[in-house]
Amino acid sequence: MLPGAEGYRLVEDQKSAESARTIHLDRHSVAILRQQQRTVDGARAAAGLPWQDHDLVFPRADGCWWNPPAITLAFGRAVKAARVPHICTI
Repeated sequence: MLPGAEGYRLVEDQKSAESARTIHLDRHSVAILRQQQRTVDGARAAAGLPWQDHDLVFPRADGCWWNPPAITLAFGRAVKAARVPHICTI
């Protein structure tokens, strides 16, 4: 990602130039994402050498990607613990 005047621009992992999109965020969302960046920076500093930097917004404790099925499982557990209805769009 490259910083720009209006934020960051993803410069890789696009299928084509036509697949690039601009996402407009309100100030509150930007503030939350900046706080998350500070949280990740702190986790990186605390982890030291074991940290694997992939420039992720929500990394695991070691800096790596989450396994998608693990996220689904954790979300299901959170829904059950919160005793709210599970909403499935599929």
